[in-house]
Amino acid sequence: MKRFTAFFLFSAVPLLCQTNRGELRLIVTDPAGLGDNTTVQITSRVNQYRNALATSDLRDLDVQRLPFGTYELEIKQPGFAAKSESIEIRSSLPTAVKGQLQLPEVNESITVGAANTLSDPDEAGFVSQVGAGFIQDRLSSRPRPSRLRPGFLCLKLRGNALRPAVSVR
Repeated sequence: MKRFTAFFLFSAVPLLCQTNRGELRLIVTDPAGLGDNTTVQITSRVNQYRNALATSDLRDLDVQRLPFGTYELEIKQPGFAAKSESIEIRSSLPTAVKGQLQLPEVNESITVGAANTLSDPDEAGFVSQVGAGFIQDRLSSRPRPSRLRPGFLCLKLRGNALRPAVSVR
């Protein structure tokens, strides 16, 4: 009986060494694969755990003795989009997570208003009427004296016949 009791006690001792805590190993990089000091928020509602930590210069973060459960990681770095990821710690072996930061989306908008338009929205187009009166009255239709040169003859239409307007010798 003493042997049985001793065997029972010694076989129960390793059960006391088991733990319900795990470890998280996080590596944070930017799109180029480089890293810098980054803020990481670790939250678990079930375990009521909340902690803000910073990565080292080597872009890694080791969090030890985390109770088993689901955690929400929120990674923030100025100049990059915030990243949120859910992880589960279910073993005492370290859980390795790689977090890669992404460049933020660029949002740009252009507002166009009708107050300062270059064209009149009430007028569909430009209307120009060209008639015989317009053609006769324009300056390019009239003969200019500077066009007359010695040795040339200028003819004008008078009635149905062409007659010389200026006689040049």
